Amino acid sequence: MMKLQRPYIAYGWRIPKAMIALLVLELPLTVATLTLYGVADPNTYRTKLWQNGYDEGFNSAPNSILYDYANYRTPHVPMVWSAYLVQFNIVISVFSTFILLVKATMFVLHCWIPILSVVIHLGLLGLYAASLKFQTTPDMSDPDHPSPGLPWYLSKGCSYATKSNHGYCMQARAVFGMTCVMVALFSIYIVFSCYSLIATDTERAEREESRQSDIEMKRVLSYSPDAELSQEEKWERNRQIFLNLPKTPNTPGYGMKNPMTPRTVAFTQLSGESGQAPMNSRGPTGGLKKQYYDHRSIFVGVKAIAHRNHIPPHSTVYDTALARKLLTHRRTIITKTAHDAGMIANNSEHVKMDTQVEQAIEIAFDPRTEQQLKAQAYDFLNRLRVDPNGWQVCLTLFTRTPSPSEVVRLVCLEIVNNAVQTAQLDHQSLLYVKESLLGYVRQWYTPGSTNLDVPGMQNKITQTVTYLFTQLYTSDWPTFFDDFRTLAGEPSELGVTNPAATVMYLRIIGSVHDEIADQMIPRTPEEQKRHSDLKDLIRTRDVSKIAVTWQEILSKWRQLDLSITEMCLRTIAKWVNWIDVNLVLDGTVQNALLELAGQQGSFQSDSKEAKARDAAIDTFTETVGKKMLPNDKVELIKYLNLGSIVGQLIATPALSQMRNTPQYDTDLAETVAKLVNNVMFDIVRVLDSDSVDASTQSKADELRQTFMPFLLRFFSDEYDEICSAVIPSLTDLLTMLRRNVKSKGAAPSQYSDMLQPILDAIIAKMKYDETAEWGEEEDVEDEAEFQELRKRLHVLQQTVAAIDEQLYIDTLTRVVADTFSQLGSNELSWQELDLAMHEMYLFGELAVRNSGLYSKSVPSSVASERLLQMMAKMVESGLAAHPHPAIQLQFMEIVVRYVQYFEHNPESVPKVLESFVTFAHHENSRIRLRAWYLFQRFVRHLRAQLGDFAQNIVQAIGDLLAIKAELPEDRDEDDISSEDNGQSVDATFTSQLFLLETVGVVASTTAVPVDTKVAIAKSVIEPLSGDLHQHLSSAKNGDARAVLQVHHIIMAFGSLAYGFSDWMPGTKSGGPPEPEVSGEFLKASEAILAALEAVKQSFDVRNAARNAFSRYLGVLGSQVLPQLPRWIDGLLSTASSNDEMAMFLRTLGQV
Repeated sequence: MMKLQRPYIAYGWRIPKAMIALLVLELPLTVATLTLYGVADPNTYRTKLWQNGYDEGFNSAPNSILYDYANYRTPHVPMVWSAYLVQFNIVISVFSTFILLVKATMFVLHCWIPILSVVIHLGLLGLYAASLKFQTTPDMSDPDHPSPGLPWYLSKGCSYATKSNHGYCMQARAVFGMTCVMVALFSIYIVFSCYSLIATDTERAEREESRQSDIEMKRVLSYSPDAELSQEEKWERNRQIFLNLPKTPNTPGYGMKNPMTPRTVAFTQLSGESGQAPMNSRGPTGGLKKQYYDHRSIFVGVKAIAHRNHIPPHSTVYDTALARKLLTHRRTIITKTAHDAGMIANNSEHVKMDTQVEQAIEIAFDPRTEQQLKAQAYDFLNRLRVDPNGWQVCLTLFTRTPSPSEVVRLVCLEIVNNAVQTAQLDHQSLLYVKESLLGYVRQWYTPGSTNLDVPGMQNKITQTVTYLFTQLYTSDWPTFFDDFRTLAGEPSELGVTNPAATVMYLRIIGSVHDEIADQMIPRTPEEQKRHSDLKDLIRTRDVSKIAVTWQEILSKWRQLDLSITEMCLRTIAKWVNWIDVNLVLDGTVQNALLELAGQQGSFQSDSKEAKARDAAIDTFTETVGKKMLPNDKVELIKYLNLGSIVGQLIATPALSQMRNTPQYDTDLAETVAKLVNNVMFDIVRVLDSDSVDASTQSKADELRQTFMPFLLRFFSDEYDEICSAVIPSLTDLLTMLRRNVKSKGAAPSQYSDMLQPILDAIIAKMKYDETAEWGEEEDVEDEAEFQELRKRLHVLQQTVAAIDEQLYIDTLTRVVADTFSQLGSNELSWQELDLAMHEMYLFGELAVRNSGLYSKSVPSSVASERLLQMMAKMVESGLAAHPHPAIQLQFMEIVVRYVQYFEHNPESVPKVLESFVTFAHHENSRIRLRAWYLFQRFVRHLRAQLGDFAQNIVQAIGDLLAIKAELPEDRDEDDISSEDNGQSVDATFTSQLFLLETVGVVASTTAVPVDTKVAIAKSVIEPLSGDLHQHLSSAKNGDARAVLQVHHIIMAFGSLAYGFSDWMPGTKSGGPPEPEVSGEFLKASEAILAALEAVKQSFDVRNAARNAFSRYLGVLGSQVLPQLPRWIDGLLSTASSNDEMAMFLRTLGQV
């Protein structure tokens, strides 16, 4: 009979690196998901896409709930458009973010085990699967516009989205995509966790060995010598034990040695001395326990190391000779002791603890050490780190003379630092650490000392001293700053005779600020209160002495190493925010700052001179940013003479002569720009305050006039980072002026002169860089950043328009007119032309914001009149023939946006139609596909005027109407050029459907004769029907490409029908087209039914047929009734899902 194996569940990960990779991968995916879900909340685009889908006839209308209320019905919002879905997504994304943080922490702490992972990820998988289900729920709330499958933005793509909704559509698709990715990720987690749950043979053997060892131990411990003694022998032995009881602790006995307490024994053993053995080690049983547990602890230590490093039991590190030897040795000890329980001896000498620690550190950080030994050393150090007394040995090692190696000292200091930071030390211990470290610094940081610590060691010393400062400065170390300042020497020697001590002093006062005053570090209320008290105490005791030290250093900065000067300036910049500024900015410091900031010469950005200069400018910036009363702030800016300083800096060769060259010092420019931004921010705040007296406002306005040219200079810088540095203050300035306009009707006259240069600078900054290459794949990131900058600039431009509308109109008119006047000139670059057309596109927000371009056939406003003039010039100039694709794309966008112009200027329509036909055949896929969509929008708006051009248009784009289905894997990567710009096969076909719809739109106008309509319909339907018939046999046999071709052709029939007639039975006035035209679509309907009957098992084919059926109702009318049984049989087959049936039944309601 077979013996069943004990079930073992693994606690470790088979491939720890795989779990780490999954956690690293999950972080950006979770952040992206959280961002996308957050952007959608609460109703960023949900209702807009819902309305968009209704406008296209794809789903119900958002206002349907109003009708429900009006008819006293309970309103029903489809799940896919509901606020509940948005809130649900927000909740699960936040929850999964929390779970990610928890499991990452648990993984680091070695308590994230596979069985827990399975449970957690099953829950997360269920939540995201529910979200996926909600996002694909049908919208069947409107019988006239059923949406039985996926929402339109998933099933049809974003080509149906309006211009304003296109970005929202892409976001909604991204939400769905990220949900799918998260479902896949959590599925991978579950599979990997289940795989790791299975214990390996090695792990099973080890666990069984451990269990058997425990059983043997229990047997040994159950052994008692009393079992072999008679009753009299037992009585005699107990009497002897009583007679030999030890004396009391204070009475000499046993050779004049007092018995040791457990605390004494522990400390004696820690120091390496031999002491009295513990009571449980005496006798056979006690000795067995000690030896057994000693060896068991080593073995368990190996297991713990392996578990801590996520090493599976069957790995090389765990399954070593050392581990196997320990197993064998442990069992040998147990067996031997069981046979001879009284034979225990331990005569080995203890090695001193500090030597053990030093050796453990050397072993742990020696790359030549074997992994097994290194793991044991790491485990020893970890236990030492948490030991309450471990810091004592480490402090002794750190301060020992001769000193140990660098790595030993650094590790020891880290353990001491941890003990001080985590409050493991009592008051006396803190004082002892303080005296030890202060003595160390006094010994090492002496004049002429060559044994200086490396920067990393200095930082760690500084950190430890800072932690001591927070706990001892108040009462036990009032001379903290003086102690370290004294090491630096006399004022005349500061930074010269003992630069190392000066650097250490500056490091410490900088670290003190970071610990108690850095605003970027989150703190608890208790910490804030304690640190606030420390700052008050520093202001009272030491800040004046610290300020004197700064002055002494800067007074002779030319004699010192510039790195000391830079460190001094960085420290001043930190402290100036919370101390009296008058203590800092005396004449000595100010002169030094002026000299340092105004250094002339060409410096490398990483040179000491450049770093000291930038530190001086940053000191000015932080000083100006200090919170002060308005009057004091204005006086401070004037006192520092910042206008003159900034002017001199801008005039330096690094920012003037080197501008627009590769040698341009961008770091210096950004540093000065931040200073200008801070100054302008404070000036605007003073000017915008009603509580400031007139004299102060007058001084502030003078400063504004001084700094305004500087602001514009950096705002117009060719580097976007430098421009972005001053956008906040410029935004505040324009916002202040707009508030003045709203409250007073006009901006103050003294500000009128600056609006024009501001607007000119904004417009100039919107231009593409001269070296930019539009549409290049490698420039996608730069293009995205530039478009984001354009959005920020557009906000500023709109603010200027709100302040002075006439100025805005005149300026943009001039920019566009001047550019168009240069058409045909070789001097006009595509960047300049793109800028003019971009401004023309934005200009419409002002021109059409009220009642459109026209009001009773005349321009509705001055802005509308100017825009119509621009449109006339653009169309007449032949701008569409410009060779650059960016200009061609802008042309199409503008034409469609201002299509109302062509309703009143029909003579311009033929030229634009010709341009659209050309763009529809463009070699650049980005231009070509966008042209297909925009062409459909253009002709739909002008349908009534296109009757004379219908046949010519259809002939011109006829070669683009052929359907060729292409599976994703059929596409050779080499055939995908950079110009494709990521256009997918689905996007191409979706755009092609717009072309078919365009054919139906232009052919269905009343001005087109019936014979022409029939001819056009036949010219499109017959080739498609023949192609459909040709692919049916292959589609029946399951050929994927043939099935896709059938799907595409049926969809094309539906789009053509939708173009011919958007009438729906019972919903709109009108009716189907002429019977002759309907007859042609009846033939197409027969072809669709034949395909549906042949391939009705395909979901895609059924979906396409259902789409075509809903659109054929508009072109067939009652002629669809004889075919209705076949439609029902095909669309309500056994393969149809419940959702498909429900959607089709709702469509039948229209019949």
